[in-house]
Amino acid sequence: MNDALVSWLMLPETRDATDEFERLLQRPTWFARAACRGLDPGSFVLERGQVATYGRCVCATCLVRRECLDTALADSTLKGLWGATTDDERKAIRRAMRAGRSDGVKRVRGGEVRVS
Repeated sequence: MNDALVSWLMLPETRDATDEFERLLQRPTWFARAACRGLDPGSFVLERGQVATYGRCVCATCLVRRECLDTALADSTLKGLWGATTDDERKAIRRAMRAGRSDGVKRVRGGEVRVS
């Protein structure tokens, strides 16, 4: 399987190539309007300790950032920067949501979610 395809899907492990291709074809409709569409996926898949400056700048201009974040919050297998959040930030958001808390999760203008 093409490593670029796996990176683009931002999945933690590879699956059967046929399954991955089907998943690729079933991207949500909002993806066609995503600011990251067609960009290097390496900008959104971070190595340990890497800062997501470029990726967050792209997300800041995105019209579907909220839909992207909702998708990533619903699927914990997605890795990388989604909806301007990292894996760890989404874990914190999920924990706060499960606990019925909003501390640590702040909404700012434009639907962006920040984790403090």
